Amino acid sequence: MEAQLKVYPTGASGLSVTSRFITGIEGGSVSVQCHYDRYLNTNVKYWCSGKVWSSCKIIQRSTVKQRDEDKISISDDRTQGVFTVTVRRLEKKDSGWYWCGIQRAGTDEGIQLNLSIDEDLGVSMELVKHSCFNPTLTTHGIQHICHFSSNSPVRHVTYNQATGDFVSLSSDGTLRVYQCEGRLRASFPSAEPFSGIASTVLPDRYAAWGPGNRLAVLDREFRTISSTCSSQDIHTCLSKEGVYELVVGGAGHVSVWCLRHLVCRVKITEGLGTRDVFTELVLPKAASPKSQRCFAMSSAGVALFHLSKGMLLAYKKDLHLCNITGIAYCNTAKSLATASRDGTIKVWDEDWGVQMVFAGHTGAVTALAACPHLPHFFSSSLDGTLRVWSLETGDQLEKIHTGPALGLGMKSTEKDGVERLGKKASRLLCSYSRKGVDFWALTHLYALHTPLGGAPIREIQTVSLPLYPTRMLCVSDDGTIRLIAAETGEVITTFILEEGKRTKWVDYCLPWETLFVLTEEGEVLRINTLTNPATLLKQGARPRSVGGSPVDAATTESGLGKRKAKACCLVVYNYIVDPEKAFSCWTEVVENGGEKRKRKPKEIKQERNRYMLIVGQEDGFLAVLDWYSGQIQYQTEAHSSQAVTGLVTNLENNYIISAGGDRSVKAWRVFPYAEESLSLQVTFFCGQPPLRISVMDSLLAVAFQDFSSATYSIVQFNLLTKRRTDHSPNDDPQDKITGLCTCPRMKIFASSSLDGIIRIWDRDNGLIRQRKAPPLAETERAEYEEYERELQERAEIPDVDLFDLNEALRSPRPPPPEAPYIPKTERGGFFPDHALARHSGPCSETEEYQTREKTPEQSFSKTMTLDSFMKQLMQQLKTKDYCVKTGILGAVQTLLQQEGLEITMDLHNLLLSILNQPNAPTLRDPDEREFIHAALTTLVSIAPHSKELLLEMMVQLILCDEVFRKRVESLWQKMDLEDPHDYLGQELSSWDEWPQGMGSAKTQLRKQTTDWLNHWIAKYKIESKSSDCKPIEAVNYFCSEQHKKWLVANRPPVSVPLEKNTVLLLPDIRRSHAILRLGETNSMARTRPVEYITLPPISSRPLLSGFVPYMAFPLPKVNLCPFTSPEDPAKPDPSCRFLGAAPRYFFLEHSYADNYK
Repeated sequence: MEAQLKVYPTGASGLSVTSRFITGIEGGSVSVQCHYDRYLNTNVKYWCSGKVWSSCKIIQRSTVKQRDEDKISISDDRTQGVFTVTVRRLEKKDSGWYWCGIQRAGTDEGIQLNLSIDEDLGVSMELVKHSCFNPTLTTHGIQHICHFSSNSPVRHVTYNQATGDFVSLSSDGTLRVYQCEGRLRASFPSAEPFSGIASTVLPDRYAAWGPGNRLAVLDREFRTISSTCSSQDIHTCLSKEGVYELVVGGAGHVSVWCLRHLVCRVKITEGLGTRDVFTELVLPKAASPKSQRCFAMSSAGVALFHLSKGMLLAYKKDLHLCNITGIAYCNTAKSLATASRDGTIKVWDEDWGVQMVFAGHTGAVTALAACPHLPHFFSSSLDGTLRVWSLETGDQLEKIHTGPALGLGMKSTEKDGVERLGKKASRLLCSYSRKGVDFWALTHLYALHTPLGGAPIREIQTVSLPLYPTRMLCVSDDGTIRLIAAETGEVITTFILEEGKRTKWVDYCLPWETLFVLTEEGEVLRINTLTNPATLLKQGARPRSVGGSPVDAATTESGLGKRKAKACCLVVYNYIVDPEKAFSCWTEVVENGGEKRKRKPKEIKQERNRYMLIVGQEDGFLAVLDWYSGQIQYQTEAHSSQAVTGLVTNLENNYIISAGGDRSVKAWRVFPYAEESLSLQVTFFCGQPPLRISVMDSLLAVAFQDFSSATYSIVQFNLLTKRRTDHSPNDDPQDKITGLCTCPRMKIFASSSLDGIIRIWDRDNGLIRQRKAPPLAETERAEYEEYERELQERAEIPDVDLFDLNEALRSPRPPPPEAPYIPKTERGGFFPDHALARHSGPCSETEEYQTREKTPEQSFSKTMTLDSFMKQLMQQLKTKDYCVKTGILGAVQTLLQQEGLEITMDLHNLLLSILNQPNAPTLRDPDEREFIHAALTTLVSIAPHSKELLLEMMVQLILCDEVFRKRVESLWQKMDLEDPHDYLGQELSSWDEWPQGMGSAKTQLRKQTTDWLNHWIAKYKIESKSSDCKPIEAVNYFCSEQHKKWLVANRPPVSVPLEKNTVLLLPDIRRSHAILRLGETNSMARTRPVEYITLPPISSRPLLSGFVPYMAFPLPKVNLCPFTSPEDPAKPDPSCRFLGAAPRYFFLEHSYADNYK
């Protein structure tokens, strides 16, 4: 696969380019065409690698003989003044900066280019296909991954960027290593007590400090390699990036130590006193190690140091009213954030000016962490919440209840600081507390980087053509239209309608940099986008009649009865057959800031590339307008006097697609050179009004909407085969469809709706994936007002803060007897609905919230294990109503995902007893119906092969209706039922009557089902010659036997003459599977005792040694050859002619060598 980039000159001499960014596909090739002035045609051209021109490495020259198999080759076309560099067999390591260079006397000329390599699209699509069998729902924000309990409080957590592991240090000295996926890898007891631990640039080395002035280097198993003592106490330590040095902070000093020899190289004490105790350090990203700076926090201030120069740059001591408890630096925004015990978080610029203040926590903030790839901060607090703050919006993005946390740890990104979105592990957050360590996944489905004002965005369009930059149109409710560069998010130009007018439809012609706007009044405006703000051209595209006489600006004459009709939609059709000519015209338009002059009609007719403006009218007509005057050149009736509601183009097949109020969708073939330029090709009639349409190749996706019946659906039509494709109603959006688009590169459709979910569909209209992106949450006003009131009520603030946060957090407490369960979160926690929260504790939901706000440390109930919490839920299942029980089962299914749960079978027996109690739930009541489905789902996840569960599923299959039967189809699949022809359902449906007697009808039905299942289990044991089998295997055996009977019953009789090329049904020949690899020797050494079988003695034991063609048993000779032989006798049975010669093998597992006496 080859990607080409043409680099055109923009100057008068030398080399110059229009785009410096090239993208290739892994395994393919990329060609770069660099133009130069003609006077340089005899000079040597070359291709060199490197970011800096003066030190780039030349890797290919034009003077070297070029071969097709070379990875890099250069071809020079001196007549055209262009040389082409081709890079083949692209790899990931080929990404980087390169230069097109030309040798000259004195100083060479060069142009810098950046090459980036993407993964092979075919491989990526296969990965997507294999990973998307079931629709998944992904939520924007933070999701909890796992929790690891600790018997002692966790003191410190560090991230090893070289190995991708987290390491935690507990108060009892235990060191635990966690993998990047959040799994516990190993646990090591520490031989010596330490206060903290930090990773280094060496993957198998760690730095540890404390207590006191001790500093040590540990190996990968945390054994001390070397240690030393500083002249002053050490309270924190960090490793410098890219060098073998440690930055140490403590009482009255910040110093730099050599990692290999533990020698202090730089020590900064000037301007510091013994009261300046630095407890946390932050190292901003630096251009080089020599320019490394360091932020250090102490009490209520922050100091800034230059490490290489060994000097104190600044020391701000009164940044907060109380002590600072956390510090973090955001490299993307170049901002420093500090958190205080008063619950506030302040963001500072480089001049120590306050940018913003976040006030949302109701308790002391204990830690801060910066997101390495987005301008976000994470904070933990004694109020039991983990919060996400955005520097873009200046507001809180998310709040999760976790319990009081001591600190946070953030996983770093790649070395260049750019996040690889494909790697889930590169977005991981760790929080630790007295109870253990929690891991959180950071999922960012969108990022805010383009401010578009306060008005809501009503519509987004993407315009993408080969050779041209990709553009986006954003239409706001206030009538503002913005043209945005899709690659950078930069707003190119803005157009604002006159006051009182509203935008109804827009489209953009990229080759001519012209924007067409249709207003609510029906007026079509032609706008130049090469100025900012965009300018309305004098030649407004006002519709005129076919004869050319002016008409009302809001109407066009339809041609039938001379009646007037407003335009209600429009589209620009780009018919480009000469891409190079079109690109050169675009370049000229861009350089001139618009068209130099108006093209004459004769010139337009002589052009090969055509650009057509087509509008749809309220009377159902389609009209082709003149580009400049707005005169109607051709029109045709489309939708039977009903309004045209939508227009899209299909440039690949020369189609435009129209949707109308007559509930039809029509495809029109476009003939750009003919006067009658539109010809109807295909018509589809719909049951509901078509709302939105989108096309990809020959596939047309239509979104329907009917408010009266709350119908929101998406259907696909094939324009070539005229076939319609639907999907399950369960996959339909639950609210109004707000958008529908395509991705031709990945061959998928995407839809958005008011339910907040983006759905992705494949070419067969199957739901691949769901993405949920909730709106950003604003800071709670009540919490901010409470903070303001508390601040005003303070009478005085002491000069010395007597509160010791570290002592409050890390005071010794008796450890819990068992591991606690994970606390609930606002998203995806243990309480999926409010019904369970009301009945799971002694206080109501409102009282619990009030208690949490007043005393954050008492926001959770007493510590309990997973099993004890499960027992509490099981007790609630016995007494609550069925609507509450359904919510409890939702929480139980979340608990079942945790490890270490030991009472699952007790839950299994409890649910079966509830389903079969005297007043058992029925399918007639909606609440009981939902509970039955939730109970069966939980039972399948606990014990899918349980015999009691299988009996219950069979009974429910008999009693349920068709709707409920479809809901439990997925449960049968999880139980490994192999019944594609529904023989089990047919069998159970044939039981019109069952034995009557004492007890309920369900009891009698369960008895008959038990007898039927025991009967087939016995038959399967005889058939399989096995005493142990799963009940579902017996059911599968029944289904296979029923299928065999059907095959025999449908086999044509022998008397019927067979036609030519008839395929006969093969007879049921039972034979074992072939063993293709032979060579089994020394069979007598194997022990295979078989009961009740005794064979005569073997005459000669040495016959079994070595590899022999056959064995002389008192049995028919068996050849050890899997291939056919010409000596095989012919088989007279005509039905076996398709079988070929039956292979003969020696099956070692079928031999009874040990039974010869």
